[in-house]
Amino acid sequence: QRRQSDCLALGWYVPRGHGRQRLSYLVSFDINGFLAWNATGGTYDKVSFLTAAEEVIFPYITQFPGPRSLVFIDNATIHHSHAFVRRVNKCGGIVIFLPPYCFETSVLDNGAFGLVRRWLEANYEYLYAHGLRAAMDKALRSLTPEHARYCFRNCGYVVADA
Repeated sequence: QRRQSDCLALGWYVPRGHGRQRLSYLVSFDINGFLAWNATGGTYDKVSFLTAAEEVIFPYITQFPGPRSLVFIDNATIHHSHAFVRRVNKCGGIVIFLPPYCFETSVLDNGAFGLVRRWLEANYEYLYAHGLRAAMDKALRSLTPEHARYCFRNCGYVVADA
């Protein structure tokens, strides 16, 4: 059984804004919410993923068994990189690839991104007034530690109350 404080979930989200704008997000997420994110137009490839991870993921990893020392990631092709795994290990962390097509094990797919989507839907005036990137920044910041802990609990992690 893993403690929630050991986990750093990362993944990407592709919101579709008004018009033809599309952004892909690489995010880091723990029991306190979204720690950092990077957006790119279109989609990430292996090179842009590793470049963004230098800013968004690696600075938050701690030496195992410390907080955020387990890095949970889905099985997207771009994530299967020896360079990524080596870099996580160099930071002291351990990469855990989630089972393919098993979304109920991903705190991002099974909670956090849904909360972001609901924020965008509830605040569509802000989205249309300020654009997708600004609205996403505000939506990601809106998730509270209580929301984040809910997402971990929803995937079966034991989460202590704050």
